Amino acid sequence: MESFQSGETPGRTTLCESIDATRLSSVASSNGDHFAITDQTTAQKSSSIQIDWRIRKYEVVLLMYAVVCVPLISGKLPFSPELAGYFFLRVFTYTAAVYAIACIIIAGRFIRWWLTRTSGASELHSKLRLFVPYFTVNFLLLTLRRGTAILGVLYLFLHLKHVILFIHFNNFDLTFWNLDRTIHFGIQPNIWLLERYGSNFDFATLFDQVYKWYFKYLILVSIFFLLEIRGRELTEKFFLAYTLLWGIGGLSYLIMPTDGPCYAILGPHSVPKEEQQHVFSFPVTSEVPASYVKAYNDSRIWIAKVYQEKLWHHRHRFLAGKELPGDFYGIAAMPSLHVAAVTMVAIFLFTASPPAGFFAIIFAVMVFIGSVFLQWHYAIDGYVGILLAISVSWVSLKWGGSCWSKKSAHLVSD
Repeated sequence: MESFQSGETPGRTTLCESIDATRLSSVASSNGDHFAITDQTTAQKSSSIQIDWRIRKYEVVLLMYAVVCVPLISGKLPFSPELAGYFFLRVFTYTAAVYAIACIIIAGRFIRWWLTRTSGASELHSKLRLFVPYFTVNFLLLTLRRGTAILGVLYLFLHLKHVILFIHFNNFDLTFWNLDRTIHFGIQPNIWLLERYGSNFDFATLFDQVYKWYFKYLILVSIFFLLEIRGRELTEKFFLAYTLLWGIGGLSYLIMPTDGPCYAILGPHSVPKEEQQHVFSFPVTSEVPASYVKAYNDSRIWIAKVYQEKLWHHRHRFLAGKELPGDFYGIAAMPSLHVAAVTMVAIFLFTASPPAGFFAIIFAVMVFIGSVFLQWHYAIDGYVGILLAISVSWVSLKWGGSCWSKKSAHLVSD
């Protein structure tokens, strides 16, 4: 009845609506993908300038570490502006390295896309995806924040190593020297390794170089995780473990500090005579086998000997008031953070890629052997370092998470 009153017949109205519906369906069918891709592309462009401002857990570790360390350091040791400047530049250097490698990754993605591309409206969206996540404001800021957290912890850590000299007026080298012999059934690992392999050119050179590669190795692995190749979640957990390891490790130096066998046992032979005067009385024992001393003097661990003398020289200058903390200074052996760091890296690399983890485990074993063979550490230092690495890795992998809060991210435009 209402259709008649409007001057339209039911049949004609139905026909028009049917034609319009068919036409709209045809348009949607032909252009639906275009509209969907347009929405995706718009979202992609929008996400490139969004920032996740939530505090990360490794930043919380840095703040807590600063709260503990600053009072310990203040009044005993001046904070080094040179070291702060050095680390500040390192943050941007490592960020530049990340983006240089990211460009190579994007180039590889482009080549693969070019070889497998299909024509259509999705081409722009596909191109934009090649740059994810690297060329976004959020990724840039996250990279800078991660670098700041790590190097911030290391900055405090390096200062803390010298605070030992103001807190403890004795050390525990003799305790661990004797404990090492006890737990190894009367065999002293430092003596056993050096006397058997110290004069072996290939063995000595290999472990001398491996220990030297340690720092570059950690940088390369850190860059690998900064690139988020295995996802952001694993990267966040890695840097949480990294900050925990150096933070807890640095504080643990204050509990039972040691200088290591190269100084506490072999001090009269590893450092110049004019610099042997120290707050501690070295050697800590008079029962040093002559064969051990001869093995050290004849050994071909030349790189280790150079660094051992250099480290002691920096400490000597610091005690004389002639030098502030630098990026290469500080002596502490318990626990071995060399061993702890490579163990933690092996755990995370194995989580990311079992084949990579397998080689990382081999490297970790070599660093452990080298730490004893080169006379930097007692074997027990390495055992404690391994336990520390396993602990922080377990905590980080289980409870690491992306942020301190599990609530949804609040993103704001840059």
